[in-house]
Amino acid sequence: MSKSKIIACRTLEDEITSILPKSIHCEFLEYALHNTPDVLKKELAGKVKEATNYDIVLMGYGLCSNGTAGLGSVNQTLVIPKVHDCISLLLGSREKYKVEFDKHPATYYLSVGWIKQKGDPLSSFLRYCERYGEENAKWVISQQYANYQRVAYIHTVEQ
Repeated sequence: MSKSKIIACRTLEDEITSILPKSIHCEFLEYALHNTPDVLKKELAGKVKEATNYDIVLMGYGLCSNGTAGLGSVNQTLVIPKVHDCISLLLGSREKYKVEFDKHPATYYLSVGWIKQKGDPLSSFLRYCERYGEENAKWVISQQYANYQRVAYIHTVEQ
């Protein structure tokens, strides 16, 4: 019997652990590594290399700013979802994301994991207030989210 491990972003922790069979080990990496793709790639490559006791490594990452591009393994079967990022995973597929994107391309998506990891606009605003003061924070937020027209919450698990 093959042994499997999941390596995933902490934003997917609730979704994964809610359905995870006990026979599969899971390791969650810090949120927002997609903001530094080279760091993400290095972290993932290191985690895959460390997974010597596993035959299959399942990634809880999509392409994620090219952070998984070129990632491979000689010793394990490496499974990377064929999606751009976790939003497609949370919606259920690349196709479902495309349908949503075609209808509402300027959408900022949230999930319980994004909010827990403080990846939501309000948490960003509060961080900016602490760093730059409220007036500057308002300007930064207005620029950061200028192209979004709506926010959609992806409800996947009961809390």
